[in-house]
Amino acid sequence: MNVAGPFLLVLLLSVEGMAQQYSFSNYTTRNGMVNNEVRCIMQAVNGTMYFGTPTGVSQYDGARFTNYNYKNGFSHSLVIDIREENGDMLFFPISRYHYRLHNGKLNKDSTNIKIIVKNLYKQQNGQWLACTDDGIYRWNKDGLTKLPMYSETKSQALVNFVCEWQDSLLVVGRGNLSLDVFNTRTWKK
Repeated sequence: MNVAGPFLLVLLLSVEGMAQQYSFSNYTTRNGMVNNEVRCIMQAVNGTMYFGTPTGVSQYDGARFTNYNYKNGFSHSLVIDIREENGDMLFFPISRYHYRLHNGKLNKDSTNIKIIVKNLYKQQNGQWLACTDDGIYRWNKDGLTKLPMYSETKSQALVNFVCEWQDSLLVVGRGNLSLDVFNTRTWKK
């Protein structure tokens, strides 16, 4: 008599019975979000969640939503990135402006040049890089400083994202173009 079949069936049923059950919740404008389409998500150090949408930002503290949109000073749409800096939240719409949420108050800020920041990347050394169609900039409270890697080309850089790799390489993703890798010590490909 083959007992392997019934034994295997009992084993599988007992493992399935011990499996953890997950519950899921859906949050929409009916629950208080500013928009159902989410473009970026950021969790702050304190655990608060931020959702960038085409019409502003929704902040979720685990119990309720607080929205930042046209009604309370957010005059741009399509938030494409959210970052935290020294306890403040920074919201980046497709604009030369960004917004700083400081102690619950939303303030519009701008960079020192009229360029649209598409994405930010925080390097391992704590410095920020800003991705733009014009190239990559170092971003800090004083504004933007362009990095030299695309200065030799005549075409637009169209930088969408960057990421560090190993100890001195920067991988650069560009719109409809090549994936570039630069040595951050020499800024050469």
